[in-house]
Amino acid sequence: MDNIYQAVYDTLSEGTESLEEQKKRLKALEEKIDSGRYSSVALQQDVYPKRDELKRSINAEADKILDNARNMIAEHEEELRKLDVLNPSDITDDVKLFNSGIVLNANDIKGILERNKENRTMTQIALRYAEQHNIEMDVTYNKSIYAIRELDGLKDAVNRYRHWIDKDNATEILNNFFGVK
Repeated sequence: MDNIYQAVYDTLSEGTESLEEQKKRLKALEEKIDSGRYSSVALQQDVYPKRDELKRSINAEADKILDNARNMIAEHEEELRKLDVLNPSDITDDVKLFNSGIVLNANDIKGILERNKENRTMTQIALRYAEQHNIEMDVTYNKSIYAIRELDGLKDAVNRYRHWIDKDNATEILNNFFGVK
């Protein structure tokens, strides 16, 4: 797993584990309700209020856990976006080609990208030029754009996990979401 995926998984896994004791207490209360051994007065005055409070507590804790995961993703996304901010000191002479009036083709752009493969500013400029001029690039140079897009899937997994985090099989579902065996 990528670092952000592992960090989010660990956060959700630890959070899920932290809910186990409360989930056990809730299950015990629900068993009391279903047992038929308690009067409606006892249920109304004692068991139902405890159950409802425990459900609220579990939901509040689950929301905190998921918010932590979402915040981790948002911070990572922000870091990736910062990598793609242009830096004027990184501009090379290749930038002259974009304003020269010469019609550049995909091979020209690839050459610029290859010469500047460790230079994020020039990579951004070249890719923007290609996009603006509808030049199809068949290679991936800007990994952060794709990493940001992949984070959408991670966000979706966190949002879908909200429906499972308080269930008995939460750990199994979490492992399925993250491909953990």
